[in-house]
Amino acid sequence: MKKKVTSPSEYRKKSPRSKIVETPSGAVFKIREIDIVTFGELQKLYAKMPAGQVNAQSVVEYLPELARILLPAGVEEPKIVADEPSEDALSIDEIRVGDQIDLIFEIMDFSGISELAEKLPKSFRRRAIRKARS
Repeated sequence: MKKKVTSPSEYRKKSPRSKIVETPSGAVFKIREIDIVTFGELQKLYAKMPAGQVNAQSVVEYLPELARILLPAGVEEPKIVADEPSEDALSIDEIRVGDQIDLIFEIMDFSGISELAEKLPKSFRRRAIRKARS
């Protein structure tokens, strides 16, 4: 049996490129899959991380860089920038830490690259989410 080639509209329907997520603070964001360039930046960051030694303390060291790479690339709305905020864009620094962490995990999971997220200690993730809610 010969398989039928997937049309562009079928592909788009089966593989949505964005989704709506709510962060621990109650803010709502539209996230998207990261592109191949961003994936390459993440690979460089992963190479710096100590193999087999991923714990809350070592992860904290890399969170600012993860946020700098993933948030502008993976959040479609509202726009997030690494630089100064504007009328139309939030800066990374304006977003609560717990929301940043939640968005990082959501983007990684939605992009199909959540293996790093699975390595991060759950207690660290819970603490960050509690902090965002307070």
